[in-house]
Amino acid sequence: MAFNRGQLIQRLKELNLPKDKYVLIAGGAMVMHGLRKKTNDLDISVDPDLFQKILDGKHKFGAIELKPPEYIKGGFKKNAIIRIANDVEISSGGKSLISRSPVETDGVRHQSLRDIYGFKKKLNRPKDQKDLEVLENAIARENRLNPRPEFKRKEYVYGKRATPRSPPRSPPTQKVEI
Repeated sequence: MAFNRGQLIQRLKELNLPKDKYVLIAGGAMVMHGLRKKTNDLDISVDPDLFQKILDGKHKFGAIELKPPEYIKGGFKKNAIIRIANDVEISSGGKSLISRSPVETDGVRHQSLRDIYGFKKKLNRPKDQKDLEVLENAIARENRLNPRPEFKRKEYVYGKRATPRSPPRSPPTQKVEI
């Protein structure tokens, strides 16, 4: 099933994941940023404790039909990925990814543009190439609209940083007696 933004939000609500314990990654995050209309599945990174609860069957998902967790890769390793439904893949991405991704749209926590770019660049699959171009353009647009302080252009004069100029003074007024 392909998810548009509304369906994606609904599916995440059905999963009943604690808001501070997960982050939507990859294609789903691109949908939340408005860079894609749909995604084929939901890739979700959860904190290690929640991942273990899911494996142990102790997390109560909402009203969705689940099949038993199926390992896609990794077995019980740190970066294991499990499929809990035909269209939901959950990985134990660790707490750093979750704390580093503070972007929230319509109640859904998801990766920042830069994190999605890094993720897709690392995987570098043929299907990611088009996404990388879209992400580069979106990041460039974001930088133009909200430049980060460390990237603001500085003015230099002869190798020294220029001091900000004062506004021009108005000419002194003269009293004229008539």
